[in-house]
Amino acid sequence: MPRWSWVRRSSTPQAWALRCRIILACAEGASNKEVTARAWIAQWNTDPKPYVWTKTADEIMERFASYLNRIPDSEH
Repeated sequence: MPRWSWVRRSSTPQAWALRCRIILACAEGASNKEVTARAWIAQWNTDPKPYVWTKTADEIMERFASYLNRIPDSEH
């Protein structure tokens, strides 16, 4: 873990509670990936943030077409 990541960490009671839940779950034998994935899902479910498109459909399709043009035999 980068040294500076500790500086940016939140010290709110909710953040401390989340860290405690992660530590306890890991102590019970769950893997770090599983625990953090479950914590992320729980947080997302309590405060979902919808995806906001930043490009139009035409811009996305143009970009996709440019990728296909660079790949040999990609004309379907």
